Formats: sequence, structure tokens, C-alpha cells
Amino acid sequence: MVMNQNAAGYSLADFKFALRARWTSVVLVGSILLIGGSYLTVKKPVSYQVRSSLAFTEAQVEMPVFRSSTDVRPMTPSVRTQARAELMSGVLFLKVIDKYEVSKRWNLENRADTLKKMKRLVTVVYRSGDGTVEIIARDATPGGAAMLANAIADEFVDQKELEAQLEAEDRIRSLNLELESRRESVAEISQQLRESSDSNAELNEKLREDLVRQSHLIRSLEARHQLAVVENREARPIVSILNTAIADEASLVTGRWYLPAVLGLLGIALGVIMVGLFAVRSAPLQVATNLKNRLDLLLVGFAPVPSAPLAKLSRAADSIVEPYRFLRNSIQKLPAGDCSMISFLSADPDSELPSVISNLSVIIAEAGHTVLLIDGDLRNPQVYRQFDAANHPGLSDYLTGEMRLEETVVKTRKNNLWFMPSGPPREDPSGLFSGKRMQDLIYDMKSRFDYLLITSPSPLSYSEAGVVSGMVDHTIAVTSYKRHSGKTLKQLKQALESSGGILSGVALSQLLFTPEKAAAPESAPSNEVKMPRKPVAIEKPRQIQDEKPRRIESRT
Repeated sequence: MVMNQNAAGYSLADFKFALRARWTSVVLVGSILLIGGSYLTVKKPVSYQVRSSLAFTEAQVEMPVFRSSTDVRPMTPSVRTQARAELMSGVLFLKVIDKYEVSKRWNLENRADTLKKMKRLVTVVYRSGDGTVEIIARDATPGGAAMLANAIADEFVDQKELEAQLEAEDRIRSLNLELESRRESVAEISQQLRESSDSNAELNEKLREDLVRQSHLIRSLEARHQLAVVENREARPIVSILNTAIADEASLVTGRWYLPAVLGLLGIALGVIMVGLFAVRSAPLQVATNLKNRLDLLLVGFAPVPSAPLAKLSRAADSIVEPYRFLRNSIQKLPAGDCSMISFLSADPDSELPSVISNLSVIIAEAGHTVLLIDGDLRNPQVYRQFDAANHPGLSDYLTGEMRLEETVVKTRKNNLWFMPSGPPREDPSGLFSGKRMQDLIYDMKSRFDYLLITSPSPLSYSEAGVVSGMVDHTIAVTSYKRHSGKTLKQLKQALESSGGILSGVALSQLLFTPEKAAAPESAPSNEVKMPRKPVAIEKPRQIQDEKPRRIESRT
């Protein structure tokens, strides 16, 4: 029986396995968009690209002076930077559009659409190496691209020449106005001198000084005026065409080469999203079905591991308890005698085997079945921490004959649940499990309990796991849901079969970090324990001398 365990916090792992199971769909969607992008790239109209260059003589231009509050040094903005902005301005483009009928050439209805397209097809680049500005134009034909680049360059040069000519004319006009004003001042001063009397010598002297100063200014302005006229006649523009665009030198421009790659990645992302939306819910069932079919297992269950073991909790969430109840119901359907003896082993380091087997034993005991949990890992015991019990005395003490059985079994806080720690490590665990005392233990405990659950290390690493698997009815491997490996589980099954055991099922664990309500303080488990009484009719090869109460539940 398999349940959907998403409520227990497996969503990220579910997404991983859903993606791994449906990676072909993701690749298919990505391939479709990749092919579509390639088709659009091929079908896109081919364009041609040409270049024209402009050279500047920056020294001939009088630049305005900008000042800051703390720095009074003149700061001249780059002529080329200004020129690049002017070349990309809509005003210049509209002049070219109207003058060369670009809208008609491109079969566009209005100037606005033509302007937008021109801004996409024209690029202006400043070359810092030689100080030139390059106009890059693209069009469907080499001639159209060359016409566009040269038209923009010519219009810009004509505009700059006109600006320079107007500036020179304005300078000459300003000097003429200044000369006329000074000459009028000289005439006024001369008139005042003629009208003044000889008695006012101080006033006359001042008027003569003003007359001399104004005469000097007039001569200076006349010289500047003559120089401005000469400069206007011989002036060269600050910009000139260095290289014109030639249609025969046009280079072919391919489509957007990155479009197929972008669409392919977009398709993969879309496929991943589709897997997340539609396939995550069925991922647990798919994982369980694959394991059962590939390994020929009787059961596959899920075992969420909360931050605190169920043995220490008075109440746990249904999302945690229900998976163990499903696992318990599946175990009850496994073929066995009056007592089901099941070994649990870890298939990977992240399996959380101690937590899984302790939680499962609690759930089985809550159903009214007497359970003995034996920690059979004599190399790295961990189960005793789940019950806050001591690890000594335990199984190894009994198998070596150092202690009686009653001294090694602990009655837990949960009804119907007993626990036998592993005891101190021994040199030859495999030899202890193969001995007569282990057989006596199994024979005696099977008559007292409904379920014997025993942990053991992996048979891929230690030999005692094979000995234990040969004694029990079934073996269940516990592995991490996120990191489980079908290959590792197959190797583990083969190792068990070679030692006479059977891998009957797999429990997929997942560590959770959810706050739970802790159990009320109780007395600690004690090794002074009374186990269920064995029926009188059953004989055993080794008698244990103790007084035991009758079992709580009769067998059916």
C-alpha cells in the first residue's frame, strides 16, 4: 500500500523525482522552442551593414565655459560626445526621412514608424583610438544601407557648415553694430568739444581722453571685423567626412543568433514549470511503483522523521503518524507466524534508521500488539537515544552470558513496547549472532511478543547483517527518500539473498523539522522489567528463571 506523503514535507524531493522521471518531456519542450527559434532566425530577412566615418577639428570651435561652485577652471564638453547625440537625434533623422523619402523606400505609412525603424537600424560609435565618429547603418540591400549612412553623414556635415556660417555672420554683424555704436560716440564727443568753452579746461581734457579711447576701440574693432571677414571666407567646418559608405563593401548581417538558444532555455524552463505543476503530486506513487517493480518488493512505505521521536511525544501531527500507520498495515499483511520477526537495516548514511524503527515500534504498540525492539547494531548503536535509555546492559551482555535476559530488556514509557539496547561493542558481532544464545533469545522472545523488530548494519559492509537476515521472517531496508539509489538497493537485495535472507520492502525516510508537543515528564525507563509470560505449553531449549506476568493479548 502506498500513500501520498506530500503533507509530510516531501515536496522538494517529489519535484526532483518528478523531474527525473519526465526529463524527456522537458527536453521535448525545449527542443520545440529551439527549432522554432532556429526557423525564425533563418526566415528573418537578411540585412546588410555599412559604415561611414566623420573627423572633427575640435580646436576651431569656441566652446562655452561651465563653472562649478568650487572650481573656476573652464570645462569644455567633448565635441564628439555632442556630435554623437546630435547624430542620433530625431531632428536629424526626420530631415533625412523627408529629404530622401525614406518612408516611401521602406513602404511605411507615416514618419513616426519610419523614425522608429531608423533608430533601430542606425548606430553611432565613438572611436577613442583615432578620435572619429562612425555611423553604422543596416538595410535590406547594400545600396539602401550605404544611402542611409551617407545621407545621415551629409546632412550632419551640411548642418554643421550652416551653423558655422551663421555663427561667423553673427560675429561680423555684432562687430558692425559695435563699430556703428562707437562711431556715434566719437561724433557725440567731437560735437561736445566744439560746443564747450575754453574756460572749462577740466571737462575738455576728459572729453579728449574719451575721444582718444573710443578712437582706439574703433581701430581695434575694425581690425577684428576685417579678420572675421577673412576667417568667414577661409573658414573650414569643424567636421568632415573621412570615409563614405560604399555599397560594395557592405557586410552581411545574420539574424539574432542568440534567439534559438534563448528560446531553447525558455522551453526547458517551461518544461520544468509544467513538471512542477502537473507531475509533483504523482511523484511518490511513481517512486514507490518503480521500486516495487524493479526490485520485486512486497511493500514500499514512507517514514517521515520529526525532530523529536514519537516515543517522547504525547501527540504528533497526522501528517507524521499516518505514513507509519500505512507502513504498519502493510507489515501486518506480510506472511509470518504467530510472531513477526523483522530486521531493519540502513541502505545509506542519511536513512535515519534509529528514528524510523523506534517510531514504527510505537505505532505498532499503540495498536495493541506487544513489541520488542532490539538494537542489533553492535558497532554503532543509536536506538537507545530515542528512548532516553542507557546502552548498557544490552544484547551483547546477554549473548556473551554476562547477564540474564531480564536485566537487558527495558520497559519503555509506551504501553506494549519493550526495548533491548545493543550493549557495549564486541570484537566479533557475527560470531555472537551465530551462537546458541542468539537462537535461544529468538525462540523465547517469539513466544512472548507479537512483533520482534531488530536493527542491523548494512550487509554490504558487515557480515552479521547476513546472519540476522537469515533468522528473521522479513528484512526491510530504510533509505533516504531524497537520496535513495535503486542500484544500491539492488546490490543490497543480492547480498541478502546470498546469505539466505529476503528483502521484503523499503521504507523511504525524510527528516523533518517541525515543532511537536512534547510528552509530559514521566519516570525514566528501568531495567527492572517484567516481560510478557510465555505460554506453558511451549518448551524452550534454555530456561529463563524469572516471574513474568501473563501476556496482555491472546493470539488468534
